[in-house]
Amino acid sequence: MQINYDKFSISLESDEGLEELLEYLQLGDIRLTPNIHSRVVSRLRFSARKLGHKNFGELLAHLKSDQNAHDSILDWLDKGRSYNEEDRSFSPLINRKTSLKDYVNNSKVTPKPKKPKIKKRKLLPLEILPGIKMPADEKNLDLIYDFLLNRGINYQAYKINHFLRRLHARMKRIETETYREYHNVLKRNPREFNLLMETFSINVTRFFRDKELFIALEKKIFPTIMKDTSKNIRIWSAGCAIGPEPYSLAMILKDLQEKYPPNKIYLLATDINQALLEQARKGIYAKQSLEETDHPRRLKYFTPLDSEQFQLSRQIRNLVSFQQHDLRTTPPGKDFDLIMCRNVLIYFSRSQSKVFFEQFYSSLKSRGYLVLGRCEVLPQFIKDKFEIIDTKNRIYRRKN
Repeated sequence: MQINYDKFSISLESDEGLEELLEYLQLGDIRLTPNIHSRVVSRLRFSARKLGHKNFGELLAHLKSDQNAHDSILDWLDKGRSYNEEDRSFSPLINRKTSLKDYVNNSKVTPKPKKPKIKKRKLLPLEILPGIKMPADEKNLDLIYDFLLNRGINYQAYKINHFLRRLHARMKRIETETYREYHNVLKRNPREFNLLMETFSINVTRFFRDKELFIALEKKIFPTIMKDTSKNIRIWSAGCAIGPEPYSLAMILKDLQEKYPPNKIYLLATDINQALLEQARKGIYAKQSLEETDHPRRLKYFTPLDSEQFQLSRQIRNLVSFQQHDLRTTPPGKDFDLIMCRNVLIYFSRSQSKVFFEQFYSSLKSRGYLVLGRCEVLPQFIKDKFEIIDTKNRIYRRKN
């Protein structure tokens, strides 16, 4: 079913994520009123583009992980108007107060599922936390735990050492000496909560880090993926920080397109830290970030701004779509040919990492590739679902 809405042409069956997005926003039955449907879809398409997403699936993942964005979309839809040609009048596009009953066919709004209760872990004995000095009011750490849980942050997803070191770093930065003091700051200052969340992201990276891996991708993996010139290539770089990893992939793919045209490349890069993503989109990097980049690519894709800073070319920046995403939420897409998640899982607990691997498996195409960091390995429970392609570079392929 193909419907043309002015300058938008939308295939309702194939446009990725549209139906799921409408259901998530409790608008699944608006398809029964085509005029309203076209207006809603047009507004959602505009919102997706405004947020930098290429399809409704990306927008859906964004809304699921960002309550403020979810509410803003509904407010945006609320402001819309639908024109009735019979009486030449305008009416609200949607109306949440009436549960959409004015223009849907008796749709039943599905209640949002309740968040599962998370059992708090007890504070571990100090002797198994080497190098971590606890504040005097150790018992008040529960205040921080409860604060995070009430905001949907499962602190138990992180390794306890990593969690406490990052927490204490923030406490030291704003000169608070006890957990109670810091808890009071979190309650009064939303910005501090955002800064605390940012400390849990990993942002140390450079172009072509672990060069052997990128050589293997360029010589073995990507040619295998790109040999079918009729298909699109879908890649997800998880925990991308300021962008060198996905941009390194983009440079390789751009060069290979000369040999394997006309593949369309969809390269998604995600990170929980919005500030890092904004920096990544600018594509400006210090000289040290280019230490492992070969000279021809430096000349081809980078422009020096001064003796210490370089900017990546627009043609490479345009190949990468950056999106804020928390790995602990629903994956931002599916049917990926390659998922890169390097040096991220080491900061999470074993139980949380298990969830990640299950999500990676379900997000890959059959015979899609998963790449981990040098010090990360596939856990035993999922080894049978992957075959080892390159042990040293931690490249695995999903089995049929």
